[in-house]
Amino acid sequence: MGEKTKDLNITYRLFTENDFTDVATLYTHIWTNNVELPDDKLLCGSLSLAGSLLRSPLAYVAEKDGVVVGVCLGGLSPHGKQTLVESWRPRLDKLIERGNKRVEETGNRTLEGALFGDLREHKTADDFIANNPNNPYAQAELNLIMLEPALHGKGIGGKLVDGMIKLFKEAGAPGFFLTTDSASNWRFYEHRGMQRIQENPDPNDPNWASYLYGAVLV
Repeated sequence: MGEKTKDLNITYRLFTENDFTDVATLYTHIWTNNVELPDDKLLCGSLSLAGSLLRSPLAYVAEKDGVVVGVCLGGLSPHGKQTLVESWRPRLDKLIERGNKRVEETGNRTLEGALFGDLREHKTADDFIANNPNNPYAQAELNLIMLEPALHGKGIGGKLVDGMIKLFKEAGAPGFFLTTDSASNWRFYEHRGMQRIQENPDPNDPNWASYLYGAVLV
């Protein structure tokens, strides 16, 4: 680790606990446009991040000028059993408590969805892992990839994924999968040679579906 993209002054390295606020703030730049208050935005980012870190023993970041501008989180699930990082559970529990309190205070269903939507979406991944214990795709999961929007198109996202793939291989995973949806940039994964292995249409919205993509590691 510790590679550099010299022309952009980007350093790639392992995530540390000190990166938490930077990564939670990065989340607010991408996925909290429908949340009004800055404190609520950061709560959304913190809650989602803690939930992902609980299921991500592997974590890789891109740093520019001392600030984290990209992150890739990875989980391991050999033979259907997820490897959890229990040290994140107390923080997640506290954030869930704060989130529930904010929803109760505001009665805002949009805020409720922004706070807890990512935690609910983990169920799709959990079901795939539990139902396919010997499937090579189900042995590892790319849980989260985020990049500062202003840095899209510069190859940084690809390097983050490459770094995580290296970590998956070092951990002995024969393959991995990820969840995405029709509203996201799923073409990025196809461009990198991943296969769509599952589609889950929304019965209430014909224009939306969740997807699972996977790759076998050789």
